[in-house]
Amino acid sequence: MDPNFALAYYGLANNYAARRMFVEALPLAEKAFSLAPWYTPSVGIYAGLLVRVGEQDKGKEVIQSLGSGEAYGASAGLAIFYACCGEIDLAADWFVRVIEERFPSAPYWLQSATGEPLRASPRWPKLAALMNLPEGV
Repeated sequence: MDPNFALAYYGLANNYAARRMFVEALPLAEKAFSLAPWYTPSVGIYAGLLVRVGEQDKGKEVIQSLGSGEAYGASAGLAIFYACCGEIDLAADWFVRVIEERFPSAPYWLQSATGEPLRASPRWPKLAALMNLPEGV
């Protein structure tokens, strides 16, 4: 296996974070970010985990690299960031944008462990409708 495959580190970090294993997830997210700082979800998960483990200033500094979220894909990093931080309404707001941008990973994230809190929220029906999914999926 390729020890420099950023998506593997991102996926592991994301799964640990979804299980609230923030300390275990952080080094994996940091590795993903170091290998692919251009991949906005890596930015989001790394920044979110920094916030979760008490390094708010560093997390905010990292997430600021995405700017206002206007550039294509920046909304994905911001959605992942807010989901990781447990700010479900803000995550849902950004996921609306991710879906509208047709970011290819949006359905995967929302059906994975990352999306569990969103699927349990009152915001899920709108998100599901935007992806033409039935509410119960």
